[in-house]
Order: sequence, then C-alpha cells, then structure tokens
Amino acid sequence: LDRAHFASIRRVHALFEARLDLANRPAIIAARRALQADLAGAQVVLIAGGHVAALLNRLRLLGGEQWLQEYPVVAWSAGAMAISECVVLFHDRPPQGAANAEVFDCGLGLVRGVIALPHAQNRLDLHDNRRMALFARRFAPSSCVTLDGGACLHFDEAGGRRRLALHAATFQLGRDGALLQLPAPEATR
Repeated sequence: LDRAHFASIRRVHALFEARLDLANRPAIIAARRALQADLAGAQVVLIAGGHVAALLNRLRLLGGEQWLQEYPVVAWSAGAMAISECVVLFHDRPPQGAANAEVFDCGLGLVRGVIALPHAQNRLDLHDNRRMALFARRFAPSSCVTLDGGACLHFDEAGGRRRLALHAATFQLGRDGALLQLPAPEATR
C-alpha cells in the first residue's frame, strides 16, 4: 500500500508541475534567480525544521532537487525529513490516541534509504519493541533513524561509496524493535 501511495503521489506531482508549467512562470523564475544570487559563494546550505509540508512545498517550488545537490547540506527536524526520499508522519502520543505512521509525501531524495524521525523520544513509544519492529519492517529496506537532541546523522556518497553513520544520540530502529547504534563516521584528514 505504501509503495502504491508513493507512486500515486509522484504521478500527482508530475501532473501538477506539467499542467502549471511552474519552471516557466515569471514569478518562479524571478524567485529562483534571487535564491541563486543569495546562495552565490555559500559554503553550505542549512535547512531548519518547521512545518514539513510548507518546507517541502517551497523547496520543490524553488527547484531544490537541483540546486541543493551543488552544496553540502545540514538539515534538522522537518528539514531532515524534506531532504529524504520519503516523508513519514508519526506520533504515538497525540491527544486523540496513537495511530499508524503515514506516508505523507515524496521528499527531495537527497538522502536515500533513510526515514528521518525527528523528536522520536517525544513522538514514539521507543520502548514498545513490537510497535517499533512493525515500524522498522514496514519501511525496510530504508533505515528508520531517530533524530533527537544531540543526534547527528552523517550521510556521504564520496567516491561512489555510500556511508551512513550515526553519532552518540542517534539510533536506528532494528527490525526486532530494538534501538541500534551505528558506528560514528571516520575522522576526516
């Protein structure tokens, strides 16, 4: 069901963009040029959190899939969700009661194979191994990664080799529901 929903979302986005011809609209062209001018000489792009739908919409509208590939990117919270390939909404403790996680939208796909779970300690019952195992298996083979305070995910494809490393406060949901810690990235020389 998730894969079918994901494919449907992609079709809707493609149809929307084709019908509105966004890339050739004067206002969009002007906004993209202004953004490119603002980024001239930038060493890194920071993408903060906030409302993931609004953030993803603006990044997509401004062509983020293309220009973000030219920079190192540091993203957190909803920003981390937006640069992944699949945005999943989750919360085990909302006022109305726990519900299943929902595939919300396609992300920009800068980071592949990772489901970003910001504020996981507050939003997920991480000690419910059965529930976490179902979550991890549902989104496999992607790695479901918790991003709480102090967490850092290092993703690098330098030299054609994919490397995913987690720092001290960052965990991956194991298929058995346990929280797994991956090794820290090697120090750069």
